Amino acid sequence: CNSTTTKNGDRMKFLTLDDSTSLYNTIFWPKPYKRFGDILYGVGPFVIKGIVTKEYDNSPAMIEAGWVRRLAELPS
Repeated sequence: CNSTTTKNGDRMKFLTLDDSTSLYNTIFWPKPYKRFGDILYGVGPFVIKGIVTKEYDNSPAMIEAGWVRRLAELPS
């Protein structure tokens, strides 16, 4: 789960997630990655909120992430 950089040198991350029903390709652009990236190096499961798109029926959904937390950290 390595990060990459934009053409401007800002760190970002592409991450594929599996919820046992489907795969989700997730993008953490520089601003959300800077804010939430350290959470992704821990153990899930994760709750991720963002914009979901799907171009083709046979392709995984794409999530443009804007928020992430570990499920265990949310109030019960």
